[in-house]
Amino acid sequence: MVDRIVGIVIALLGAGYWYLADNLPEPLLRQPVGPEVFPKLLAIGLVVLGVALLASTFVKAGTAAPRKAEEAAPDEDAVAAAARAVAEVLEQDAGTQLDYRTVLLAASGLVLYALAYERLGFLLSTFVFMVYETAVMETRRGHWLRTVLAAAVLSAGIYFLFVKLLDVVLPKGLLG
Repeated sequence: MVDRIVGIVIALLGAGYWYLADNLPEPLLRQPVGPEVFPKLLAIGLVVLGVALLASTFVKAGTAAPRKAEEAAPDEDAVAAAARAVAEVLEQDAGTQLDYRTVLLAASGLVLYALAYERLGFLLSTFVFMVYETAVMETRRGHWLRTVLAAAVLSAGIYFLFVKLLDVVLPKGLLG
């Protein structure tokens, strides 16, 4: 029942977000991709996910085996079990220390990325940034090939999406 309500709420939030995005003011200079495109994409995603969650509750209800009355657990037991699970996770996290070194290295990588973005260009700076951040945050070492390949594919994919499909101008930098 909770999933149905959450699905409806998410779908309605998506519809409301679409309405708000549709009423954004027009830019002074007409652009092929206006300011409403990304919010509308998010709105579509919210509606699709909300409807999918809602539909999944009906599919589960139709395929679930009927329970005997004494086997049926009331909703309070499910809520209590979820609360216990969350409390266990929080207790585990409470014992771990914040790694200030990793936070500082990650933040400095973000600052360096912002400084190098115009000079190196989108592709090169994003590739280096992704490799660096993965190296800083990765707990298992020795996956350099996978990291480099993922950074190259993601950088090129994002570049293609924005430059070729959305006509957004990104800095070319050294590769231009």
